[in-house]
Amino acid sequence: MRMSALASLSLAYAVATALIPYQTTAAGIALQSASLDKRSALNDVAAGRRDVSPEELVALVSSALLDSDAMVRRSALGAVAARAAAARLPVTEERLKRWNLDRPALQELRPAVMRLLEDPERFVRRDAIVALGNLDVVPRSDGRGETIVLTEETVRLFAARYDVEPDTVVRQELVKTLVLIANRTEAQEAVVLKALADPSAGVVQFAVTGAGRMAIRGVLPALADLLMSHGDRGVRLNAAQAFAAYGAAAREYVPTLRIAASAERDPIVRKTLEGTLTLLDK
Repeated sequence: MRMSALASLSLAYAVATALIPYQTTAAGIALQSASLDKRSALNDVAAGRRDVSPEELVALVSSALLDSDAMVRRSALGAVAARAAAARLPVTEERLKRWNLDRPALQELRPAVMRLLEDPERFVRRDAIVALGNLDVVPRSDGRGETIVLTEETVRLFAARYDVEPDTVVRQELVKTLVLIANRTEAQEAVVLKALADPSAGVVQFAVTGAGRMAIRGVLPALADLLMSHGDRGVRLNAAQAFAAYGAAAREYVPTLRIAASAERDPIVRKTLEGTLTLLDK
């Protein structure tokens, strides 16, 4: 279910680029050419193919974050996400050195990235979430990768954004981020509880996962309802796994799980339910 931030961005860029209409007027061609040049430069920065000073990084990206072309704004967010993501990879001395040089400049861009959470283009908003999340990540002290703990400000910002976000893709990114990080806050729990009733099955899947990971109290009746009645197999599968995560606290739902298992037509969901029952019967 989970795709890395950089993989998600790369796929999104490829799809969106394919959808850009060809320009036929001289002015249109010139604008498209300029846009492609900007995106090429930003993509080189993101991939580390272009060596820039912190000052050059701020100048290039801050201008692109304000560009009228949504694809340029997305490329700018991709550059922020990628340069900040050095802390999410196995940390080498060279990578850590670059990240330490970039970090003050990247943090200087944070207010501009935050403003793009309200961008009119949904994929810009989605990419802003990824960039902000990466800006909060710091290297693990043992040098083995990432510690995904967001600042309280970012958690509150994402939680507030969920309440007003109209787009399914963006809500899914918000909920996914809030349930997969190591933070445990009331704001996250409140989003999970609301997202369990989201009209999008993709959002509900992550909300169910979050309920299990956080062991949120009082949510088992809602998980039982989803398990028994939701039409999406992914939601039911995650609900079966969530009951296992609750352990002894979920044992009173064993009869419900048995009914669900006997009625379940999807073999993977049924097998997962049987595994959960075996665990709870111990």
